[in-house]
Amino acid sequence: RNPTIHTVANDYLATIWGPPVSNLPATGTLNYSLAAASAVHTNNVDLQLTKFDLQVVLGSSTSMKVDFQFSDGLKVGQKEFEYALLDTATGGFNININENHNAGGNMASQLTYSRGGGTPVDCTDCVLGVVGFLSGEQGKQAGVAYRLQIGQTPDTYNGAAILNKEP
Repeated sequence: RNPTIHTVANDYLATIWGPPVSNLPATGTLNYSLAAASAVHTNNVDLQLTKFDLQVVLGSSTSMKVDFQFSDGLKVGQKEFEYALLDTATGGFNININENHNAGGNMASQLTYSRGGGTPVDCTDCVLGVVGFLSGEQGKQAGVAYRLQIGQTPDTYNGAAILNKEP
């Protein structure tokens, strides 16, 4: 059984489930791209997630990197790999990006953004949280739920996606 997204009509909450991960390699890089996505709701506008790429580097310390785009032209990228909590037994993971930067820390922004094909700029007041799981034999798919907050504006993008592992 493959991961599945379930959404309730007029309720922008998505649930993702799928089979547990098995035989996950101990080292290496796993690359995933968008297979299916829930609707995205922000500022009373319904959008689509048009791209979501995830890279997972396995080893003594797991790190991840995301890159995604919405149908309103917003593109968000991560400059460097970020440490991620990954449970290799269940495949569950969690990434929080720019949280320390915005909490008064002195870390540089890890996110960039652009709209409509413009040049990417640092998104110093953005916070991105991604929770999810690797699924199936050797992590052949992934399920993710994300929340992107853009500064103090009401611009919050929430949604869920299923990703396929690239060969």
